[in-house]
Amino acid sequence: MSPSDAFAPVSRLPAVSLQSIHSPGGRLRGAALARGIQAALLGMGLAALAACSTPGSSSGGSGADYSTNSSISGAASVSSPASERVLDGVVDLALTDRVTGSFDEARAHPVGTVKDGQSLYLYLRSTRPLGEIAHPADPYGKNSFSGYPHLFVQIGDNQSLRIINTCYVTLTPAEAKATELIVPLAPLSNRVGDLPTDCWLETVTHLEPVRQTLEVRLAGFPGKFESWLPVPDLLGVVAVDTDLSGGSAAWGRMLRAKPVESPALPAAGRAGKTAAAGGASGTAGAAGAAVSARKAEEARRAEEARKAEEGRRAEAARRAEEARRAEEARRAEEARKAEEARRAEEARKAEEARRLEEARKAEEARRAEEAHKAEEARRAEEARKAEEARQAEAARKAARDKAQSPITRNEIFPLNRAGSAVAQGGAAVAGGAAAVAGGAASAAGAAGSAGTAQPAVPVNSRAATAASTAAAVKGARESAAQQPVKPISTMPAGARLTAVTPLRPAARQAVGTQRMAHQLQSLTSTLLGREPSETYFIDRRWQTQREPGAPRSTARQTIHAVAVFRGEECSWQSLLVTRRPGSGTLTEVVAEGDEVRIPCPDLKAAP
Repeated sequence: MSPSDAFAPVSRLPAVSLQSIHSPGGRLRGAALARGIQAALLGMGLAALAACSTPGSSSGGSGADYSTNSSISGAASVSSPASERVLDGVVDLALTDRVTGSFDEARAHPVGTVKDGQSLYLYLRSTRPLGEIAHPADPYGKNSFSGYPHLFVQIGDNQSLRIINTCYVTLTPAEAKATELIVPLAPLSNRVGDLPTDCWLETVTHLEPVRQTLEVRLAGFPGKFESWLPVPDLLGVVAVDTDLSGGSAAWGRMLRAKPVESPALPAAGRAGKTAAAGGASGTAGAAGAAVSARKAEEARRAEEARKAEEGRRAEAARRAEEARRAEEARRAEEARKAEEARRAEEARKAEEARRLEEARKAEEARRAEEAHKAEEARRAEEARKAEEARQAEAARKAARDKAQSPITRNEIFPLNRAGSAVAQGGAAVAGGAAAVAGGAASAAGAAGSAGTAQPAVPVNSRAATAASTAAAVKGARESAAQQPVKPISTMPAGARLTAVTPLRPAARQAVGTQRMAHQLQSLTSTLLGREPSETYFIDRRWQTQREPGAPRSTARQTIHAVAVFRGEECSWQSLLVTRRPGSGTLTEVVAEGDEVRIPCPDLKAAP
């Protein structure tokens, strides 16, 4: 086997089938093949060892060599969990605090211990165009950086693989064809798509104020990009001795300031000359076998990861299906409950409508009943008024028939007044005599009506009658004052005196209740238009009256009473009181005859 075959990948070894091994004479060929495989593996190990010991051939040149940028003195080969996973021969990194014209100049001025407010620039140089090791653009991606090819700048510590912050370094079409790039970490700058490279500033402004070692890492996809497992590989690591004992206020102001424009690379880096690629091709050829073996292992792990991912996705799909079914069941239950609530609401509204309809019908029935009762009351009132009119007409007819009847007790009052006028020396003329005669005639008419049951007279009619009587008396007095008075010694022609109204009212009788006494007082005040001093009953018992042939319900009971008036002038008025048989309520009070005036000393206080 030639020395060049020792560095060839395993896929270039001659293929040997199982039949050739187990065929006659195949044992010798199998032994030779085993020795060849052992030699190849030994050569691959020696090549890997040589690659690790060659200066400048580490994972990132001065970038990944901790002895170059580490602040730990005497650490010729300092390792970290992240540096052990770097893919060699893809990218070189350099970290400096100034803007230089090329990657080599930046590597010649490495940064030492960085402090608050210090500038920091990451230079990278690739053996291939940057677009070939970047995450491909995804125009349908949900993130703002998805539409551009991009690399990942990660900030972490040197004790683990933990990633504290990440910058998405988006590439323009020209940068995707170039092999070099400058990424400002401090001050703040924007990449294409207005994406800030703020991972360093965000990290140092939130760390504790102590001195510590951080790492700047670059990740990408140097191999075949698998969209189903987009896990980037570490392409380079740079350790940064960071002194935060004085705080990070200046870096905080940089983080809040307006982003600056990213510096441009020289033409050599933009053109992507093959010099850098040629310089690194030897190193890549020397480590090709080790890379191939490691890639085979990574492929196996990737396959396992893919299967695990498929299993995880299947489990996630199963859980999603279960969640979907549970959600459908929940929605169905909610819909069922909503339907039940809707039906219950409809039933409630229907019940309310039914009750409203019943209430409406009941109200209509009540109104109809009230209208019926009102109509019956109106008819009864009309019948009562007709009956009263009939009785009044009968009374008037009886009065006309008895115009020549003898004078009764209350008919003497006009005659007494006329005689009183003569005794006082008033001049009475023939007209006065005629007035007296007219008064006697009216008294006769009143006497005729007094013998029969008088109908109920409304208060207004009685008041009008009293007013007309007072006017007649006033006219008689004026007429008597103007003409000589002739003493009246005889009664009017055709009249005869059968009874004389007594000057004093009759004695009080203990008839009726206290309530009836109050009612008599109130009804008399309404009838006469003034308040009497007292009212009382003068009959010993109630008299029942009913017209022949009339129903028993029309019967009524009457009793006589008097109303006494005391003041400057004293008088009394005879009253006729009516009630229903056996009732404790008075229904009517009417005046009987005229008011009798007597001297106040003759009116007893308690008859």
